[in-house]
Amino acid sequence: MKIRVITLLLCVFSVNQVIAEQAKHNWSINPGISYWSLDESLENGPGLNLGLEHSFTPSWALEGMYSYFSSEYESTSTDVNGNNFHLDLLHYFSDFKEITPYIVGGIGHVSTSSDLVDTDDNQVSLGAGLRHMISDSFGLKGDIRAFQGLDEDTTDVALFLTGVIPLDTPAPKPAPAPKDSDGDGVVDLEDKCPATPRGAAVDTVGCPLDSDKDGVI
Repeated sequence: MKIRVITLLLCVFSVNQVIAEQAKHNWSINPGISYWSLDESLENGPGLNLGLEHSFTPSWALEGMYSYFSSEYESTSTDVNGNNFHLDLLHYFSDFKEITPYIVGGIGHVSTSSDLVDTDDNQVSLGAGLRHMISDSFGLKGDIRAFQGLDEDTTDVALFLTGVIPLDTPAPKPAPAPKDSDGDGVVDLEDKCPATPRGAAVDTVGCPLDSDKDGVI
């Protein structure tokens, strides 16, 4: 099962690289906190998470995330430490400008360690959330996700609150070139004769020249 998960991860990564060559790169680092509702034998507990996200279109992104959580067994109060690695595909509904809803799903691996027993399991996940970019350099995401075990019949649910820190903020768009409606080489803001015939020689303020000084242009 682990080999199949690793193979699938590599395939998803390869597809993403091909798409990225044809699209604008947009990377962000996503640190945050989480709260986990774990398998029945474990208490709920807090967590920390760190993700790296690559948006290859305005609507689609791929995120790799590591999450650490702490808990304890309900029956013995033995401390448990958990590590969750997951690779997720996100679809943003980009028609929404200020607050953007999204759905997320992926695959991953979770392991727990304690004085009693260590566990490992592969998982699939599905969730939904909202993203709000406060500025070009910072945003917030919040979502809820369910993680279903593949090797063990367990279901974990987690709430994530995550910062979004773009690593390659787009450069500002260049200012539009000054408009020259009559094509005489003098921009409209400085053109005193805005309807000069095409091809006519003009002076510095855009008016036709009187080449023989007879008062007739």
